[in-house]
Amino acid sequence: MKLLVAALTWLLVPLSALALEAHKIAELKGGSETLGQFLKGLPTSFEAQVFYGLMLSGVIGMMGSWLWKWTQGIAHGIHHFTAKYTVGQLLWLIGSSIGAIETVGFQTDSGEFFGWMSVIVTGGFMGFSGEVKVGAKNADGGSAGDPAMVRIQPSGRVTAGPGAAIVAALALGTLLALGAPSVRAQAGNLGGTILGSAARTAAQVNSADQQNLTWSGATVIVDVTAFTAGTYTPKIQGKDPASGKYYDILTGTAIGGISTNVLKVYPGITAAANAAVSDVLPRVWRVQLNGAAGQSMTFSVGANLQQ
Repeated sequence: MKLLVAALTWLLVPLSALALEAHKIAELKGGSETLGQFLKGLPTSFEAQVFYGLMLSGVIGMMGSWLWKWTQGIAHGIHHFTAKYTVGQLLWLIGSSIGAIETVGFQTDSGEFFGWMSVIVTGGFMGFSGEVKVGAKNADGGSAGDPAMVRIQPSGRVTAGPGAAIVAALALGTLLALGAPSVRAQAGNLGGTILGSAARTAAQVNSADQQNLTWSGATVIVDVTAFTAGTYTPKIQGKDPASGKYYDILTGTAIGGISTNVLKVYPGITAAANAAVSDVLPRVWRVQLNGAAGQSMTFSVGANLQQ
């Protein structure tokens, strides 16, 4: 019981810290995201991908610790691995993973990903050290009613116990999550609404400042669903942190009818006049639309953000 209480405490502390930072997610997505939308996109978010990687490598690290104990002849420790003992280890690993994501982030200040090797090494170390830490508190084994993780036969042969299904299920689930094509394709990317669909006639329409802590580029979509008159010319603008002034990154073609218009900003892409530019999305940016000739139309502005 003490082991589970300690593990739950280790899990709840980083979860609480993560909850306090939830406003950052809203800022990054323009502040218009509902809880349902956030939960729907969470499994394929960048943070979730890092979590999956930490858990997978952490489980491998735990297994490495078991193997090390076996090679060192610590047979009694392996013999007493129980489901309760393993749950404590996994809770410790989950809490450590969430804490690592919240504090380390696995990204530079400019939003560049450290790389999967750093995630794998961190997760493996946490799994190995956590198994040793939790295992030290459980050296006397679990209760007789707990299913053993590993059984040692009189002949010395090691066989899997009933509790081993917990580790197998976790490892399999993580592998499936990491291997799903839709997940791999969306890892680290995010979509959001910059301006909701509405009829507009103002001479100039500016979105709220978009806070960028993670992404290298963006695909902005201006979708016109109803047209009356005039044109709107879209721009993606960055904000100078010193003066607070805005500067143009990309200016699109004037929109004068029902249509879907795409602007792309990303380092290394092929430039296209009024459509795409090879540049880095700055820390703070926005979308501006300038009207002309009695502008009147209904449109929305969305954005897909890329690592």
